Amino acid sequence: PEHTLLNAWRAQYDGSGTERQQWGKTVVARAKTAKWLMLDDFGQARKATEPALDALDDVIMHRYAARAPMVITTNLRPEQIAERRGERVWSRMCEMAGSGVVELSGEDWRM
Repeated sequence: PEHTLLNAWRAQYDGSGTERQQWGKTVVARAKTAKWLMLDDFGQARKATEPALDALDDVIMHRYAARAPMVITTNLRPEQIAERRGERVWSRMCEMAGSGVVELSGEDWRM
């Protein structure tokens, strides 16, 4: 989930100890370089600071530049993604997906 990646980014700087900081650095580095990355619940972070969102954008842009594949799931509509995370990020995500952007709508499947 997106919040795990954001928590990892925070852990790098929280000063709680070397082990937690190392965990954060490892997760963020792997998110940039993994063969595939799946971000679940994209855009759902409630208390994400601007620097945390910038770090998430950095992961996306790094993967974009490397042409590394990603799968992103979200309950947001496309215009909400662009509004919350910026047109630039949404544009890159669409370009990376090519014709692979799939929008499902309707009732909540969990209910």
